[in-house]
Amino acid sequence: MVPLLEWMILGHRPAPRVIAGILVSFSAVAWIAGRGTWSTLAALSIGRGELLVLLAVACFALYTVLLRYRPAEVSPLLFLFGAMAAAAIALLPLWLLEERAGHPFPVDARSVAALLFIGIFASLVANAIWNHCAETLGRAVTGASFHLMAVCSSLLAFLLLGEPVHAYHLAGMALILTGFALAGSGRHGPQNAAAQAAAARG
Repeated sequence: MVPLLEWMILGHRPAPRVIAGILVSFSAVAWIAGRGTWSTLAALSIGRGELLVLLAVACFALYTVLLRYRPAEVSPLLFLFGAMAAAAIALLPLWLLEERAGHPFPVDARSVAALLFIGIFASLVANAIWNHCAETLGRAVTGASFHLMAVCSSLLAFLLLGEPVHAYHLAGMALILTGFALAGSGRHGPQNAAAQAAAARG
């Protein structure tokens, strides 16, 4: 989605190797999701939850492309704070509706720990790294790294949940890494004025 939106909004045509790398890694993700057989993949159904996730990915891809317009005078951390504050304000009405419907947020230790993990690592740290990569590696290559989630989730399922590793996992992970390496090969300059100014100062 990132190269497509980048072409539609900014007029940047992605390099052929980037498209090829994304297609290779995407096919590998599909191979893992289908457990190594195309019949299993064809039998997968798309429900409301999958559509919501697809919408979320599209929104995040749009966010990645629009990072091009981050003002150079605004520091990355201040920009990230503003984005997260806006997101919190946007989510406030939904939280109030949940509270009114009788579904309050649990305050037990496990729930609070999960919230802190999401807020600190999955939100603050992850987004700071993502923004930096989009500026230094390029938006399309950074978007291609999304497929690495399939590699990480497979490894974590093996290490933390004891799930077995099958041949299709190994083949899929190898193809994902190959596709990402292909997409990331070559030079990628700074992607906006802020990165260019930082490079000039360095």
